[in-house]
Amino acid sequence: MKLTKHWKVLACVSGLAASSIGINLNTIGVFYTPVSESLGFFRGSFALHTTIMSLVMSFMALTIPRLLTRFDIKKGIQIGVGLSVVTTLLMAMTESLWLFYLLAAIRGIGASFYSPVPLTILVNNWFEKKNGLAMSLGFGSSGVAGALLSPIFSLIIHTYSWQLGFVVMGLFSLMLCLPALLYKFSLHPNDEGLQAYGKDQESESKSVKINSITENIKVNDVRFIVLASIGLLLSLITGLPHHLPGYAETIGFSATIGAWMLSASMFGNIAFKLLGGTLGDRVGSIKTAFMVIGLNFIALVIMLMVQVPSVMILSSFFFGAIMCFPIVVLPMLTIHFYGRERYMKVYPFFSLMTGIGGASGVTLVGYAYDFTKSYTLVFIIALSVIIISLSMILLLLSRRKTKYSLQSK
Repeated sequence: MKLTKHWKVLACVSGLAASSIGINLNTIGVFYTPVSESLGFFRGSFALHTTIMSLVMSFMALTIPRLLTRFDIKKGIQIGVGLSVVTTLLMAMTESLWLFYLLAAIRGIGASFYSPVPLTILVNNWFEKKNGLAMSLGFGSSGVAGALLSPIFSLIIHTYSWQLGFVVMGLFSLMLCLPALLYKFSLHPNDEGLQAYGKDQESESKSVKINSITENIKVNDVRFIVLASIGLLLSLITGLPHHLPGYAETIGFSATIGAWMLSASMFGNIAFKLLGGTLGDRVGSIKTAFMVIGLNFIALVIMLMVQVPSVMILSSFFFGAIMCFPIVVLPMLTIHFYGRERYMKVYPFFSLMTGIGGASGVTLVGYAYDFTKSYTLVFIIALSVIIISLSMILLLLSRRKTKYSLQSK
């Protein structure tokens, strides 16, 4: 069966997501120990370069939609991939901590041009029906890339050197972006005389035009406050899976059990990124959000209360579902409450919140353990955050008939 251009564009999105998220963020952890030990850095000090990159990407999300009004998305991707790949290769020749920080900031600027904000905009423009499935397929690749490439980079680092590891990372990043660099497509299908997938050919296109949305976002909009808060709170929890090996050891299990828990959460990350969008297409974004958040609540309770290795590993798998919330579920909620017409106006702010939460979560969990010498408080706080988030969604549903400040008449 011949693929339509919509699915070819989605394949490009998948490669870009695997590069910007899967490689830049999900595999960088394998470099922390070897680089720090080789150059005499504190691990936290070197890991800070990843936080810098994440924060730069998050704040750049606010400007990306505006930049896309000045040049097309293809040029943006070309500039972004170039900056990201070159700075990754330069890290192989870097021995100064401040230079790692500078390169990470530039790398973050580059990666932001093909980060979740422009990519979700691209998917929303090209897919009216099966939008959730497209989101899952497009961004599920980031988890797959992280799971498959981390051991490859680790093997290269320990067999040869971390310098070669950065070179291979840069080359893989470029290779995954090649389809998007070589294939011709526009931000809007109607710019090419096409309609969004599943859209009635006779209806007027509703693809979002960046410069056609002139309303200012009002911070007293209930939807805006609630969705931004949920994005920040639940993204903080995404830092917890990285500490599962430490949690396992603190309750008397071996490092091997902890490693299995972390691996299980990563596989859960992949599975729910792939399934979340499809589920959203079938039952709606609200029910999907409740299912994902509810699964995390149950998984956390079981991991805290039932300290049996096999049960904890299985619970870790379901806990990994939380990682699909910022990238798959939150965009669907944004469309549900704002519509496609205002998606580009508000989602960059939500992406900023998830970026800050994700960048801070790992560090905050670590500090919580340092001060208490236990992960119990972390689990209790995480459970409280989930309850608050669910309550916020219920608040939005209860005010559904209220005339929000950004809602069109």
